[in-house]
Amino acid sequence: MLRAIAVLLTSAPLVMAPAMVARGMNSPGDTGFSGTLFVIAVALVLTLVLRRLVARTTHAVGAFVGELRLRRALGGYSEYLLSDFIVPGAYGGLSKIDHALLTPAGILCIRAVHRYGKIHGSVNDAQWFHVGGGRRSRFLNPSIQNEGRSRALALAMAPVPVENLVVFTGSPRFASAVPAHVVTLSELEAWLEQFTFRPDAIDDLDETWRRLNDAAITDAESRKDLEAQIGFC
Repeated sequence: MLRAIAVLLTSAPLVMAPAMVARGMNSPGDTGFSGTLFVIAVALVLTLVLRRLVARTTHAVGAFVGELRLRRALGGYSEYLLSDFIVPGAYGGLSKIDHALLTPAGILCIRAVHRYGKIHGSVNDAQWFHVGGGRRSRFLNPSIQNEGRSRALALAMAPVPVENLVVFTGSPRFASAVPAHVVTLSELEAWLEQFTFRPDAIDDLDETWRRLNDAAITDAESRKDLEAQIGFC
């Protein structure tokens, strides 16, 4: 619904173009064919600019809402939820953790991805493709990306088991089969319920929670270092 409204609003310049052309043709300063072309060109440029602006805004709002829904779902499953922190990388550098959910069965290292439309990619592809809103874009395979993050968190929390989980918010459709640890937000509850039945691997949740908070890096200087690392790569 929101995207349909966005398309309608951003089409306003093209909808208004015929009326603008007609008014210009009937005015004393009629410039004829060249004036008509100018009006159409301006309408097209305005439409493209508005659609790009609205697409970015819609994506940002959708990602924000999806993040809120994800945190609410995870918080309802366990009170031990730590979000947006850094740990030393498994192979050097730093790794950013979106969410770490501590459960009796272990820690879930969760990567949040906001996408809508169709997703193309297999478990071994370095990049996946997203098709939505008439555009095709590439992004890093979140399964592989979060596997590295999970290893970094596992090193920081050894011997506590850490599992890779990727959650897509928005309304994506997958063109092919995806790994079992890649789910949509609507599938998350069922996945977590299955995870509940695994044997307990942690005896003292409070002590492990303390270790997790001690391992988390959250200072501003480290965040700058992480941004520089991402920019360099």
